[in-house]
Amino acid sequence: MKNLEEKLKVLNERKENLDLREFIEQEATNDPNFFRWLFDEEFEKDFAESLTDEQEEEFAVFMDDIEQHDDSLKKCDYCGGWEVEQGKARYGDGYWTPYEYEYNCANCGNLMFID
Repeated sequence: MKNLEEKLKVLNERKENLDLREFIEQEATNDPNFFRWLFDEEFEKDFAESLTDEQEEEFAVFMDDIEQHDDSLKKCDYCGGWEVEQGKARYGDGYWTPYEYEYNCANCGNLMFID
């Protein structure tokens, strides 16, 4: 896939309140031009019907690692999982802007603090 970093940036901007995996799966299912855009290639057929075996494998590997590219997910320091739920903002001494956020890992329950 060409210009992958730029495409990941666009995908993260467009996903709204979905996680990146859900959004890509939705786009791959609903947008007949998604794979043309992703691979920068004019396929004869819509959706994934014209992908070569190599492109299918490349897409599968891409999706296996997609969580590390999701701007809304945080990696748990304890279990290494990506399913982290944001908790509440913590405020410093009388300041109104949060200095960190509490997160609980949905996988193991570990409490983390992220700036």
